[in-house]
Amino acid sequence: MTADCPESRSRSPKFPLSVREGSVEVKVYATPFELRGTKYSQYSVCYYLGTRRVRERFSDLDKAKAAARAAAVKLANADHDAFELSASDRSIFAHCTRILEEFGTPLAVAVAEYVESRRLLPPGTALKDAVAEHVGRRAKLQGDGRVPVLVEEFIAAKLKAGLSKRHLTDLRHRLGRFSRHFDLPVGNLTAALIEKYLDDLGVAGRSRINDLTCISAFGRYAVKVRQAPRDLLEEIGALQRPKLEPPATLIWSPNEFLEMLDCAPPAAVSFLVLGGLCGLRSSEILRADWSHLTPDGSHIAVITRKGRSPSRRLVPLCELAKKQLDRVNRGKGPICEYTREQYVIRAIIAAVNEVRARSKNPEKFLWRENALRHSYGTYRVALTGDVSRTSLEMGNSPSMIVKHYLQLVTKQDAERFFDLSKRRAPTQRVEPLAVAAASPPAHVE
Repeated sequence: MTADCPESRSRSPKFPLSVREGSVEVKVYATPFELRGTKYSQYSVCYYLGTRRVRERFSDLDKAKAAARAAAVKLANADHDAFELSASDRSIFAHCTRILEEFGTPLAVAVAEYVESRRLLPPGTALKDAVAEHVGRRAKLQGDGRVPVLVEEFIAAKLKAGLSKRHLTDLRHRLGRFSRHFDLPVGNLTAALIEKYLDDLGVAGRSRINDLTCISAFGRYAVKVRQAPRDLLEEIGALQRPKLEPPATLIWSPNEFLEMLDCAPPAAVSFLVLGGLCGLRSSEILRADWSHLTPDGSHIAVITRKGRSPSRRLVPLCELAKKQLDRVNRGKGPICEYTREQYVIRAIIAAVNEVRARSKNPEKFLWRENALRHSYGTYRVALTGDVSRTSLEMGNSPSMIVKHYLQLVTKQDAERFFDLSKRRAPTQRVEPLAVAAASPPAHVE
């Protein structure tokens, strides 16, 4: 029969409490703790299972006592069963103990590890084969570098290679949370672990693909420095990528584009011109320099740093683009005075909405993601009728031009977009009152 030790006559029991069953004793300790200024009661049940110390925590004392009593009963029964071992069982026990002497592992621990390992293996897979495969994967590795350390080395290598600030920020964000999740040797990574990590992130579509792309790049670096097996790349490449529905091609009408040109602050005009009338990506606009214009001012050279080596393309400037750039031409330095895309978009939205409010127009102006570049591609291919030419100017493949931009507008619409004077005379510009104060200074982040 189980008996608890005498407790104090006061309301608070005396710790540690002792719960006995035969020769087995299990103790209950009071282990209160404080979290964010609040004190919590906690009770710990402690006993030994073989050579392993077991500790269970409870917030209720009665539950802790019950757990201690149950543990004492189980341990007492285990001791009783040990005396009833047959001669054959004792021989097997002695043989297993001698085998484990090489590693200093108790028999109970060895059996528990074996059972846990077998549960992780697919049915029909021998534990020996799984261990041999693991050893083979790591045989040619140099060192045991951990994921967080190697991620820092990888990003430092990309910084040294001259990757854009925007790309490095994306790598730090995606691989930063990846390294915080996998604080283990790189050689222990598997496709199954990575797939579960992506599933647990809860992201889908383009975000999942972007995370997987960054992880693949990191995997290639790890293989290059011989910290991960080459098989890892094949496993990552075999992971299922989500199928993306093609996004809707959102464009600006000639009326909307002219309204933005009329209302935008001078510092934002170049962003609209290079995006809508030249088809540059936002990152390319922010890198564009006045020195990139050809001497006769008819074209702008776009240098893209995507991939191992920079690529270059020439984009023609229509008369409207030349006229608008002449308004803000400073002769040297960056063409766009803003250093971040969100700043210039915020300034354009504020400017248009302020002018609309002053003209009693209740409709709010809303920004459309990538609509400037989409507008150029749509109107340009309609104007020229030349898919290959448009693809060269935009730095895209002809198939992308056909898929996203072909036959969405008429040639007459395109002519009006690139020569707004054919539609109507530009309205007199209304100077915004508060936009200049709300806009960030040029080249200040």
